[in-house]
Amino acid sequence: GTQQDITAQRLAEEKLRESEFFFRNLFVNSLDGIFITDEKGVIHFVSPSVTPILGYEDEDIIGKKWTNFIPPDIRIYMVGVSEKIVSGEDLYWDHENSWLCKDGSIKYIIWRNSPIKNDFGDTISYLSVGIDITTRKQAEESLKETEKKFRTLFDSANDAIFIHDFNGNFLEVNETASQRLGYSKEELRRMNVKDIAPIEYKNHIFPTIQKISDSKSFFHETTHITKNGKRIPVELSSRIIELDKKSF
Repeated sequence: GTQQDITAQRLAEEKLRESEFFFRNLFVNSLDGIFITDEKGVIHFVSPSVTPILGYEDEDIIGKKWTNFIPPDIRIYMVGVSEKIVSGEDLYWDHENSWLCKDGSIKYIIWRNSPIKNDFGDTISYLSVGIDITTRKQAEESLKETEKKFRTLFDSANDAIFIHDFNGNFLEVNETASQRLGYSKEELRRMNVKDIAPIEYKNHIFPTIQKISDSKSFFHETTHITKNGKRIPVELSSRIIELDKKSF
């Protein structure tokens, strides 16, 4: 009986060592930033990957509250997030926020938090795994800036610009088109090419769209009807464009 007890104990100890070795390797070799903090937000352990991400060495960060490394403009908000995590209200909530790097730059990190419990089920600390999404955020901001510039040029054009699908449904119009026709942009986005065409032109709309589709570009004269019924002769230069990998 004693021999069996000792053997079982040794097997349990061996499994524990294997488990510790496995998780230590995960911790050490992870490319994501890993933090272990207490309920007060004090950092007790960080993975080696934190240094290339944020620039801090262990001595710079261990023993300090993680909120010390949050930009001042969102610090109060993030303290609220921390309180929700500790209370269990949003324990597994993925959230992203900016972090101050050692060199003063900003990195954007998305976090997943999990409790670490003892044998009695009590939470003794928190495991936070952070993925650096700075490059993605910068790409998103760059795209927003490009879209803003495009929108400015689009709405500043002296010519009326209409974007419609092959069924003639308006997808987008610029400010000039709105002003000339007397419709708001929102109204025009719910309309079709035939809604601004005189009756005698309606039968020519879809053959014209087909010509545009076949030749990729087409120049023709037509007439538009404004909201108050005024007829406006126009010259249209039409061409196929691609938006979101779709042709219009």
